[in-house]
Order: sequence, then C-alpha cells, then structure tokens
Amino acid sequence: MVLDLVQNETATRKFLDSMRRMLLTDSSRLNKLANGLLNVPAYHDFARIEAISASAALVIASQYQRAKHGLNGIDNELFAIDVHRWNPTVRRWFDVLGIFDILGISGQVPNTTGRIDGHTLFLPILSGQMANEADLERLDKALIELAEFATEARAEESDVLSAILTDMSEGIINVSQWAYPEEHPFEVQPLKRWWMTGHADRSKRELSFTLYDQGATIPKTIPAKQSDEKFVNAFKTMVAKYGSLGMKDDGHLIAVSLNPGSSGTKEAHRGFGLQRMAETIDALPDGELRIWSRYGSVLRERGGRVVTSHCPPSIGGTLVEWRFALGNDA
Repeated sequence: MVLDLVQNETATRKFLDSMRRMLLTDSSRLNKLANGLLNVPAYHDFARIEAISASAALVIASQYQRAKHGLNGIDNELFAIDVHRWNPTVRRWFDVLGIFDILGISGQVPNTTGRIDGHTLFLPILSGQMANEADLERLDKALIELAEFATEARAEESDVLSAILTDMSEGIINVSQWAYPEEHPFEVQPLKRWWMTGHADRSKRELSFTLYDQGATIPKTIPAKQSDEKFVNAFKTMVAKYGSLGMKDDGHLIAVSLNPGSSGTKEAHRGFGLQRMAETIDALPDGELRIWSRYGSVLRERGGRVVTSHCPPSIGGTLVEWRFALGNDA
C-alpha cells in the first residue's frame, strides 16, 4: 500500500478515514492493557505500507496526537506494533518527522540517519494551539532554518525569504482563526491545533511546507459567510455553471477560496493566506499549491492554472501543501 494523496488519493483517503474513525470510536483501544496487545480490539498494520508521503504522515500524526489526549479527557498510552517489520523508508519518515515522539515510544525504536540526508533537511512535525505566540515563535525559527539551509543563507535573498515566511505564518494564523468555529457541530471536541512539517532541498534550491488542521473544512465554512464582492460574483458564476452545490462540488469551493479576500469570516484580511501563497508561486521560477479539504482537492499551478477534483471520503480537515523553487540565480 502506498499512502500518498497525489499518487494514490482514493486509497490514502480511505486509510486515513478508517484510522480516524477507529480512533474516534473508542480511544481506549489505544491503551496498552496489562494483559498485552492481544486485548486491543483493532489497530492498523503499518507493516503493509510500502511508501508514505510527508503529507499523509502529517495527517496520521495529528490523529494520534488527538487520540493521545483522549476523548474522555484522560491521556492515553500509545504504541506501535511490530515496528521492526515496517518498511525502512516508512520507519524513517516516522522517526525523522517525530511521530514516534508523539507516540511516546521513540526510545523503543532504533534511530535512523537523522534530519539531514545529503542535500535535504527535514523539519520534524510542529503543532500549535490557535495563535499562541510561543508556538508561532517556534514555527518562525523552524521556517528560517529551512530557508537558510536551502539558500545557504545568501543575504541577497533575504527579501524573498522574508515574504515567503510571512505568507506561511499568515496561513497558519488564518487556520487558527477560522478553522474551528464555535458553532460547528464537530464529531468530537477538537484540539483546535495546527500541524506543520516541511523540507528543504539544497541541490534543487526547493522548499516544501505542509500544513494540516482538523477543523470544519473550507467547503463547509466558506459559502455562507461571505461579503466580499469578488467572492460573491465568483460564487454566483459557479452556481450558474454547476447548479445547486453539494459535497461533489467541494473542489470548486476550495478553488473559489483562492480569490482575493475569500475566508470563513466577513473580515477582509482573513482570506489572504492561501491567495498570497498562490501569488508567491507565480513570482518564483517553479512551484505549486495543493489543497485537500473535506471531499475536494485543488491543484493550483504556477501561472494560475487550477485543477479541481472530488474524491471521498473526507480528509478530516484541511491539508495544504506548498512547494516552490527559488531558481539558480539569486
């Protein structure tokens, strides 16, 4: 099995949805019972996974962190089964991204080659709660580290990097402000956190960031709360083209969220995170923005081309993957 939302979206969504529902149904399944693991009613066999993307691993990490906190307010003890049977590449991703630390079993798993692999630096998963200043400071330091690694800290590129880091930070602030509306009927009380990872490739001068939240999703929150004229016009055009909108139109709704000022609130600055990420790609030699939210997904390429798709089941929130190259010249 390959867990990759780009190469194998349907199977990956089904795996992630199955895991999420299992963990939400009964978090006590994660307790390491006194009589041994055979008493655990259900678990997912990661030994079947042949390859995994950073984005899929990020969603898995968020699900386990929510389960670790417990649905009943009591922290659960997490574990991994037969780690020695896992594909070495999958085991390495879990180690490098810090997922074994989230599980609390890092001491039971042999260390891999570390965060730096030749010309690539991997960022362990960061998680923050709402717009917590300390969490955002940790994020800023991590982003700067990745950017300086990719560019070898060239002073002449500081303006470009500053704009990129601002866009990423603003995107995370937007997540914390509108992903978890109080009025939304969540299946369980969310942690109201964001999760983020990334990597820098020095040989390609390429940066990649992935951001996830377990919130109400873009298609659910964006349609009913708009006052921005550009959004309203785009929304009317879409309704005229596709008729009444349902879950099969999630991809189109996500695409509309890339319009200026589109957000889940009536405050004009809220929607600029995703839009600015897209605009940054256009100003650089190469890049793309991918968004998965509820049942839809969007690929926004450099130059403005947008590809939408519909692929159930739900991703359980919103996942944003932002990749771009700085080019060979400063």
